Amino acid sequence: MKISLIVAVGLNNQIGLNGKLPWYSKEDLAYFREKTMNHMVVMGRKTFEGLPKKLDGRKIIVLSRTQKNIDDVLIASSIQEVIDIAKQGNESELFIAGGESVYRQFIEVADKIYLSKINYNGPSDTFFPKMDETKWEKAQENKFCDGSWINYVKKTDDGLF
Repeated sequence: MKISLIVAVGLNNQIGLNGKLPWYSKEDLAYFREKTMNHMVVMGRKTFEGLPKKLDGRKIIVLSRTQKNIDDVLIASSIQEVIDIAKQGNESELFIAGGESVYRQFIEVADKIYLSKINYNGPSDTFFPKMDETKWEKAQENKFCDGSWINYVKKTDDGLF
């Protein structure tokens, strides 16, 4: 099973302000939907609570040590529990959708990063962790009206994918 982070960041790695995205990009929301459709999507409780609506066509796993029950959502208290749930569900690709602390927990075990770089330079109170560029290789980049979609793949020990 592949573990992929999917994140939209501003020009300074901003990802959130007051529990929400600090920008609106219809194109990027469609991209997120396309990539995550029919997959399990992992997020923290605050990110889940900040969703404007339910993510139809996706099974949500909320990573939380304190949350016990949310209708139609799986709850996991650790990375290992998330991975076990995804394996039981025969997931081919598990998507990690934030927030900041969830990205920090998963970045070391991730295989791929779908990063949307949004042309936003405003305020933020949450940030995507700095990527160790020695561990990641840019595999693809495509421009869209609000920024760029950049795919990174983790380098193997020999420097190849």
